[in-house]
Parts: sequence; C-alpha cells; structure tokens
Amino acid sequence: MTTTNPLADPTLQGRQRRLFYESLSIIDRSGAVELADSITRSYGPTGKPVGRPRYFDNRALLTGMLHTAHLGSVTKLTHVTDAVNELPDDCLAALCLLRNPKTGKAVTLSQVDHAWNRLADACNPSLIRDGKKIRKRATTCEPNADDRAGTASPDARAGTATSGKVIDRKYLKPHLADEELTHTPSRAPSNCGAARDLDDITVAERLDLLKRVTDLLINATIPDGLHYRTLTIDWTDHDTTAKIDNPRRASADPDARPGRRRRKGAAPFKSRRSSTPTKTDSTPAGDRNRRTNDVYLDEQGFESDKDEPFFGYNLHFGVGVGEIEHYDDPDTPTLPELTVVLRVTPANDMAGVAPVALDIVDSAIASGHPVRTLLADLGYTMRRPETLHVPLAERGVGLVHDLETNKVGRKGTHLDAILINGVPHCPFTPHVVVDETGEPVVNAKGEPVPLTVPWSSASRDEWKKYWERRDHQDALAFRPLGKRVPGTSQRYECPARAGRVSCPFYTKSTTGIDIQDLIPEGAESLACCGTTFTAPPEMGLAIRQEPVHGSRDWVRSYDRRSGVERYNSAVKYFGLEKMDLRVLGIAKRTLALCFASMATNLRLVEAYNARSQNTAA
Repeated sequence: MTTTNPLADPTLQGRQRRLFYESLSIIDRSGAVELADSITRSYGPTGKPVGRPRYFDNRALLTGMLHTAHLGSVTKLTHVTDAVNELPDDCLAALCLLRNPKTGKAVTLSQVDHAWNRLADACNPSLIRDGKKIRKRATTCEPNADDRAGTASPDARAGTATSGKVIDRKYLKPHLADEELTHTPSRAPSNCGAARDLDDITVAERLDLLKRVTDLLINATIPDGLHYRTLTIDWTDHDTTAKIDNPRRASADPDARPGRRRRKGAAPFKSRRSSTPTKTDSTPAGDRNRRTNDVYLDEQGFESDKDEPFFGYNLHFGVGVGEIEHYDDPDTPTLPELTVVLRVTPANDMAGVAPVALDIVDSAIASGHPVRTLLADLGYTMRRPETLHVPLAERGVGLVHDLETNKVGRKGTHLDAILINGVPHCPFTPHVVVDETGEPVVNAKGEPVPLTVPWSSASRDEWKKYWERRDHQDALAFRPLGKRVPGTSQRYECPARAGRVSCPFYTKSTTGIDIQDLIPEGAESLACCGTTFTAPPEMGLAIRQEPVHGSRDWVRSYDRRSGVERYNSAVKYFGLEKMDLRVLGIAKRTLALCFASMATNLRLVEAYNARSQNTAA
C-alpha cells in the first residue's frame, strides 16, 4: 500500500496546504507568538497565566495574516477569516481550531477582529482607541457633589462637561461653535472610559514592543545562514485613507501627518536655490551630477523638489544587498535583496530620519547581521554629521552616500593641502573641468565647476572623459597610510613622496606626473609639500568616505543602492496593493505593512532559489 504526501498535491488545495505550513513554520520559529502572548495575556501572582485560553489565539492570528498575504489576497480581516475557514481540517487542527457543525466555519470575523485589536492595542504607543484619538481632559471625568445630587444648574453642568474640551465626534455639530455646544451629563464623559494617559516611559515601552514584534517576524523570513554585511536604506511615501484633521473634527487616523513627495509625472524641477540645471536639459557632462544633487531642504525640513502634498506615513526599509564580488562572478547568483528591518514614521517627521537610520542599523546588527557598510541617499545624509555620520563611525559602519552639489569639489584646506570631496590634494592641483581653450569652466556665479559623476545612463564617451579627468585628479591626491577606520584619525603622505608626481619641492621624486608647469612662477613650497600629516576625524566628516566619492570603487558600491528601489517596487506591487489600506493608527499600520513585507521576502526567496537551481543545472 502506497501513501501519498499531502504536501505534494498539485491541486489548488494542495498549494493552499503548502503555503499554510510554510507560514506556520515561519511564525513558530520567529518567537513572535511568545512575545505577543506575554503582552496580551493576564498573569497571576505566581507568574502563571490566568483566565480561560482564547479560542483564536495569537498563533492563529499571525499565521492567518501571513497565510493570507502569502496567497496574494487582500489582507483584510474578512479575507483572513475566509482564508482560515477554507483551510483543510488537518491545517485547522494544527491551529487547534474546530469547525462549527452547524455553520461549517472554524472562526468568525468578530473573533479575528478581537484578536487583532488586542494585539495592536498592547503595542500601541499613541493615544488611539478604535481609530479615535483620545484627547486629554483638563479636569477629571467624575461628577462633583452637585451633579451626583442632581442640584447643579444646566449651565453649570454644561460648563463642567466642556471644561476639558472633550467633544465626542459622534455628537459634534459642524455648524455650531465650541462655546455653543451643550452636552447632557450622559454625553459628557463619553470618552472617559477609553481615555489613556500614557507617560513617556509607557510610550517608549510600547514602541519597543512594536519594533520587537516586527523584527522577529521579518527576520523569520530570511533563510538560515544568510547574513548581510551591507545595508541600503530608503523611505517611500505611504498614504492613509483617512482625511486630514481640521478645526471642526479630528482625523480618523491621528498618527498620520501631512508630508510632501515628488509629483508623479510632473514637469522637470529646477531648484530655486540652485543654478545647476536638471538632468533633462543639454548641460555639458562636466556640469551635471549623476544623481539629484540639486536637492535642498526647505524651512520645514522637506526636500525642496517635492511639490505634491499627501497625508500618511513614511515607510523606511533596510534592505540587505550582496557584496561586490557577487556581482563580478557571473556564475554565482546575487544574493536575494530582502528587507531586514522595517520602520514606519509620520510623514512630517524629518528630524527623526537620522535616528531611524541608526535604529535600522542597530536592529540589523542585533539580529545577527554583521553590518559594515550602509548605503544611503541624500534624504538621510543631508543632516548634521552629529546625527548620523558620527554615530555610524562609532559603530564601525562606513557610510557610502552621494554628495550635494554645494559639497562637491574644493572645500577648504588642511595644512595648505586643498580638500576635494573631503580628501587632501596637492595645493597645485588644477581645475580639471576645462573648456576647449583650456580655461576652467565656471557656473553662473563665476565659480569653477567641480568634477561630478555622470549619470549611470551617460554615454561611453562621457564616462571615458570623466575617468580621464578623474585619474588626473586622483594622481595629485594624498595617499592614505594604512586602512582608514571610521571615526579615527588618518595619516596621509604627499603624492610626490608617494612617487605619483615629480615635484621640484621634493627632490627625491623622479617619477610620475611632472607638475612643474602647474606651479605658478615664483611659488614657494607649502607646509604639506613632501611631508606627511595626520588628519583629524572631523576633517571633512560629512564628505569624506571610504571608498572616496566618485572613484571606481565608489561607483560600483553606490550602484548597489538600487536594490532598495527594486524592493520598493516589489513590495508595492505584491504587498501594498494587496493590503487593507483602511488600517488606522501607527501600530496597526506597522503590523499590516510587516506582513506585506514578509510576503514579499518569501516571493523573492522563492525566485532566488529558482535561479540557483537553473544555474546549477
């Protein structure tokens, strides 16, 4: 007698069973069930849980949410309920669920909704209850002696009811002013039963619980043995379906905030504070930048080229990418670009961008990823060095990022050596961007145009011309002695001493580029000629990086930042389009986005395994 494996069933029910057991194994090994039980169950003095165990517990809830997202269905609670009820009997038995003999259903929508609200409320760091923001009252909700005795006048009762400016939106009349509203004693304390005064310690604890739950769930989707040394971070705008609040009513999603983003399909933007043209015009290659470097922050902290308002959240992804050697070997499939950490912040929280980046790095390291390199765009690095560059250097993490237009080129000196992109160069280094007559190219302000990296879509001639100019500039750069360690001092030696150039001020230099013609007539040797010096860590802190900006190694390393862009496209197509966008509150929003990211990770891992099998075959 032969027995068939139910997991090998090619039918639709067999696929459903396979995806369910995969989701169940991920939830079980994540450790999120134990953490969710510890914050949602009640415990007695002996430390043992009290009360009757719930029929639809956290294990069934988390498995059902991931299973629904893995199926590619919309992760509404109604769809989660239907997906659980459609499971075979052996799958229901694995969740300790039984079918109702009368209805044939294993779980009802109210049970799923109660379990979902209970988990989200336990790790909710904001004053939200059922989608409503609970405003603090100036006075207590308990009636005074006159109210209890019933002897207070109607005017006095109305004044007591509205003294805390707590107006239930259910009874709000838009055509009346606040002073015209009157409340009966039964309506006055309508919000008091749900009000919660959370102190800073409780908010921090609940926010930490929310981060721990999402980190455990997401890391469970990463295959064993896969550890990333390089992370790339980016954020994307995420709308909420709730309307923005106004003086007459509060928003149904009080955690959401107004923000700005680049308008989809809008005309090319030209910064009002920059004379550098955009990439759509015919500017010479030497005067253009490879990325949108003409980005500035306005007085609100937003990028000035973002002209479309929206209301919602910023979704931050920390995506792991493969090392450069994986891209050089065509026979080795590149590592899957999976999200390691996910964070959700209000859309207007520009001051929290750098702390979120540090939180992503710390969470990835705590999850077992030996992060040594962080790839970030200008949205994160256009902050003060003390907020991001210095903390990363203290953690031993190198930051690879692009530079704004006003930071590229010659910026200051150190012991007479000029600083180009944060690296000391020979003081006689010429302007490498010249016109047909050999004169330096200047911008509208009369300043020499710095050498900037072309776009990735530039022609071969543009890249060839750039590398010729770059090699000539790098030949006059000071050579670092020893490997640079982030956050520490670095010793350099003169290019003539290093044997790269032939300089009259250093008689021992006999090979390399002859810079006799570059030295003005009658010039004398400077403090850095033919010597070595130690550069302090703060020299070019926000600019200097390893590899040097604009070099071949930097271009190859920074190009890996497109991995987070690809993941954004994947999660929007596979995850966010299948998510219930009517989830209100930052806690529910973060948990729902977590399941969308988990489903996207599983799809990317499956595609990676298929590529590996095809390569091996």
